[in-house]
Amino acid sequence: MEFVVIEDMAQTECPMSRITPQVDQLVREISSANSVRIATGAVMFGMDSSEWNPIWYDAIVLAEIEKQKISDAAEKMSRTNKR
Repeated sequence: MEFVVIEDMAQTECPMSRITPQVDQLVREISSANSVRIATGAVMFGMDSSEWNPIWYDAIVLAEIEKQKISDAAEKMSRTNKR
């Protein structure tokens, strides 16, 4: 597997300009794996994350962090709009 550099998610430029074909493919794989996990409970590289490819592990961690940021922002916006 080719090494893919995933930089810190905080950027001042348009995020689309930072998406390389390799990153796009990785995001698609994460999305597909998540859909399969939700539908069947199956995990792409097994339940023991210590056996996962480090790139996959890092990508999953970063994706979950970003999903949490989005969820937190939506919750904050919801609270702000209720005032």
